[in-house]
Amino acid sequence: MEMPTQRVRNNDGALLHEIVHIYAPNDNRFLAEGLAVYLQDKMGGNGAFPNFGRNLNVSARQRLSEVNSLTRLNSVQTPRPLSTVANERTAYILAGSFVAFLIEKYGLPHFKTLYETGDYGTVYGKSLQVLEKEWRSALEGK
Repeated sequence: MEMPTQRVRNNDGALLHEIVHIYAPNDNRFLAEGLAVYLQDKMGGNGAFPNFGRNLNVSARQRLSEVNSLTRLNSVQTPRPLSTVANERTAYILAGSFVAFLIEKYGLPHFKTLYETGDYGTVYGKSLQVLEKEWRSALEGK
C-alpha cells in the first residue's frame, strides 16, 4: 500500500482503495484490486488511480485489446503485482470493471462468496472464461 503525499495534496489519492485492502485482503490480487478500484470509483469521492474519475467501463473498453484473457491476471497471487502480467493501469482498470460487472449483474452476495472461495464455477455456475465473454460483450454493447 502506498499513498504518495503529492496525490493527497492534489486530492487524487486512492484512500478508500487502500482502506479496502486493509479491511478485505485477498490472496487473489486480481479480485483484491478489482474490489478496491470498484469501491474507490463508486464511493471514494475523488478521482484516483487508475481511472481518475473517468467512467470505469469506458476506460476498460478502450483497453480491452491490451489483454486477450483475464486468466493470467486472475492467477496473480498477492503480494505479486498485477504488473507482472500486464500494464499496471490497464490491469487495475480491467479488474475494477470486471468486479463491477460481477457485482452489478449477479449481486454482492455472489461476489462475496467468490471473494472468499475464488471458485467462479461454484458461485456463478460459469467459468471465468464464460463470465469474461459476457463482460466483454456488455462493454462492447453487444
